[in-house]
Amino acid sequence: MKKKGWTEKAFTKMGVQSVLMYEKKGRIVNIAIAPIQQELQISITVTQN
Repeated sequence: MKKKGWTEKAFTKMGVQSVLMYEKKGRIVNIAIAPIQQELQISITVTQN
């Protein structure tokens, strides 16, 4: 993300789950990564600021 001009705003690790937040030109991306029942769940949310 950083190579594409996004600025990292936050990184949080809660147990086995990781949450990252990036911002670029008024857009905010939240990425949540967590193992759930032997699978990897990735959630990506994009909002306009």
